[in-house]
Amino acid sequence: MVGLSFGQHLALSYGWMHYSNAYLHSSNEGMDFHTLQVSYRF
Repeated sequence: MVGLSFGQHLALSYGWMHYSNAYLHSSNEGMDFHTLQVSYRF
């Protein structure tokens, strides 16, 4: 995950994950997950 902080209170982060069976069984395209997180610290 990578992110940026904006001052002391606000942060924005992005993450990516690929999930598959490592081709241990028949053809597999896998799945991609993208996450976006906005955080406010108080």
